[in-house]
Amino acid sequence: MIDVGRVDFNKPVAVIYNPNSGKKRDVRQEVIGLFNLRQIECQLYETKGYLDAFNYAKDLDYSQFSAIVTVGGDGTIHEVVNGMMFREDNQRLPIALIPNGSGNDTCASLGINSID
Repeated sequence: MIDVGRVDFNKPVAVIYNPNSGKKRDVRQEVIGLFNLRQIECQLYETKGYLDAFNYAKDLDYSQFSAIVTVGGDGTIHEVVNGMMFREDNQRLPIALIPNGSGNDTCASLGINSID
């Protein structure tokens, strides 16, 4: 069970970054800068193709991370959530969303309208 509302960032966050989402705007340095500003360590996992985000979320060693951050569009979010749900160990981590897709319907419906 995840304690909703507060994440203890005593471990790095896993940033699953889709460079091909939306308008293909490269926001890697901006995202890393936001974490550095808040003194939160992060590890970037860049997708290269279909189901990479799914496989990262399914296969990462969750004991090494405080949370998963998705940077992309609705498809990236979909793959990460489904990858987590397909884990054989049933482990879960909090998921944060950073919109960088073309429509960003999921983020917009949650009131997340910008990177920061």
